Amino acid sequence: METELLRIFDDHHRPIGTATRKEVHRKGYWHETFHCWVLEGDMIYFQIRSEDKKDYPGLLDITAAGHLSANERVEDGVREISEEIGLELTFSELIPLGVIKNEIKLDTITDLEFSHVFVYQGQNVSGSCSLKPDEVSGLVKATFESFYELVHEGVDVIHVEGTVTDHLGVERFIQQQIGLQDLVPHDSNYLLEVTEHINEILRII
Repeated sequence: METELLRIFDDHHRPIGTATRKEVHRKGYWHETFHCWVLEGDMIYFQIRSEDKKDYPGLLDITAAGHLSANERVEDGVREISEEIGLELTFSELIPLGVIKNEIKLDTITDLEFSHVFVYQGQNVSGSCSLKPDEVSGLVKATFESFYELVHEGVDVIHVEGTVTDHLGVERFIQQQIGLQDLVPHDSNYLLEVTEHINEILRII
């Protein structure tokens, strides 16, 4: 995984070559990712990252997301949805939100992403998913309205509920209050832009 080759870019999204994933995160190269936020009616789904993940274990994150390798097209990113949450979709079923800059700078990682962001409007999402346990330990949902208010600083915590699977493979129902500190620390501008786009979609659909 660390030796996977990724395309790298300058900060204007102009290609400048390739580098390994390890180099990308160590040296802070801009690279491309694929993000899919899954909606069901007025609900939005979050994955719970596996405790075995190197980065951000146990935190809530985009429903399905991953890196685009050097030999992949944006359309190929749809594989991440199947690989992480077991939802079999085609690229044509996704609603594009565009390319959004997403910067995460921590002591351990510099993650500079041009994120190709999509939305999927589904039905019976939780019943259709099959999680990959070494990637995702659970799937929870919140009302989109509450998530919007959380991102736009209208509230401090929101209610989420769903299921989580422990290391023994036992699945259990959970419900809890979460704040921004419980999410992967995506750039605040990324979350603002994503929620604004989704808000527009929900007004149209």
